[in-house]
Amino acid sequence: MTTALEPAQGWAQRVFHASAAWQCVLTRSGDILAMNAGFQSAFGAAQRWGALRGALEEASPGLAGLVARLVEHGQGFYVDDLTVRSGGLGQRRVTGEGVVLEGGGERCITLMDMTQRVTVETARAQRERSESLSRFAGGFAQDLEELMQSVMEEAQSALGALGSRSVAPGPRLVAILAAAERARTLSNILRAMAYEETGSWRPVDLAGEVRAAAALIGAGSSAVPMLLDLRAPGAEVVGERVRLHQLVLNLLLNAHDASRERGGGVEVSLFDTPEGGVCLRVADEGQGVAEELRERIFEPYFTTKRGHSAPGDWGSGLGLAVVDAVARSTGATVSVGSRPTGGAVFEVQWPVTSVVRDERASLRPPEPSVAGCGVLLVGAEPALLAALARGLRRRGHSVFVALSATEGRRLLTECQRTIQVVLIDRELGDERVEALLGDVSKHAPGVGVVAIGSRPATEGLASSAIGEQLLKPFELSQLIAAIEGLRAKASPAPAEPPA
Repeated sequence: MTTALEPAQGWAQRVFHASAAWQCVLTRSGDILAMNAGFQSAFGAAQRWGALRGALEEASPGLAGLVARLVEHGQGFYVDDLTVRSGGLGQRRVTGEGVVLEGGGERCITLMDMTQRVTVETARAQRERSESLSRFAGGFAQDLEELMQSVMEEAQSALGALGSRSVAPGPRLVAILAAAERARTLSNILRAMAYEETGSWRPVDLAGEVRAAAALIGAGSSAVPMLLDLRAPGAEVVGERVRLHQLVLNLLLNAHDASRERGGGVEVSLFDTPEGGVCLRVADEGQGVAEELRERIFEPYFTTKRGHSAPGDWGSGLGLAVVDAVARSTGATVSVGSRPTGGAVFEVQWPVTSVVRDERASLRPPEPSVAGCGVLLVGAEPALLAALARGLRRRGHSVFVALSATEGRRLLTECQRTIQVVLIDRELGDERVEALLGDVSKHAPGVGVVAIGSRPATEGLASSAIGEQLLKPFELSQLIAAIEGLRAKASPAPAEPPA
């Protein structure tokens, strides 16, 4: 913009246009006398106050209001820290001042971009805070480890005393010992994070750690439906086994807690990436993570549970921080997104340089597939049935879902020609399962039965009608193998050629 500044035409204009600040001068009627390059980059080359006001309102309503009072009423302003979202420069942090010039009454706006200084100061503050947290975590971990060691010794002593009297230990005593072991493991991880210990690194079977963590969580009284889909044969991640187990356990516990609030389930997938690495994906059916919180979700002591849970269920805010720290130490990246149907999806991706592959395992035969097999799912947990249905349909099966024994009986009657396998969740209750098994045996004798449950079927149940049993949590590949086995049993043996 080529306009003159009165009264000095030469050096004043050069200083004005070369200034690092964003500057603009307007008349009291709203005409723009001058605007330097910085101001134009941020808000565009407007000629009149109306156009400039629109650009300011889009960038920062607060700043637009201050400038409006300056231009229209001659009220000066000073603001120390303001966020401006500029189309040309992105989001910036600025200080601003507006004054009425002596004599003519023109209005001068001066904004100074402080983004770099704020970023440096914030980074220094975060570094100092991290160092302080590391010192605290190291001391806390040491104290916690000593305390848990005492608890474990007492619990093991009690177990030994019971064993000498041939008395089986109660589930509470076993739970105390397991909880103490978990707490000691957490203290080891905190200490390793505080002092950057690497421990003993070696290839770790990540699928095995997923199975162990899922079994531990599934043993709890408040377990939610959990489905494992582990499709990374022979892939091992290089790291410390205890820390990688804690990464998996924390991800699953986080998803378990989120899904429990809304009565949903958890889907855990482990698969190869196109680049040759490995990805662990954990999807829940909870509240999800808002976009503005995703950058902070892995910060120590930050938690989204406040406001959604009872005070006792808030958590420490360390679980996902541990996930992030362990992942980065092994070369992985962690991200969080949303499911199309609601809930959060956490992904940990290890590059090919962090993965060791067992070539013998990778040469195993592919997962069995029964083309065109009709499967009826009967259970009382919608989240689990939905996850099973998605997994089976992805592999080409026709799936029918019933949320009660009555509905299952109706579908079995109407779709008898299509259904070859019935999956029955024994959580329906023994009486209803017994009746449904009787109907299958009577009206569809050629249909195979897979029974799933938290414990093996009791002898009182018509176990003779059950072809396969799976204990929760189970892998999708186990279910597919069970279906394959039942179909193979149902297929007639090939006729022998005539002599």
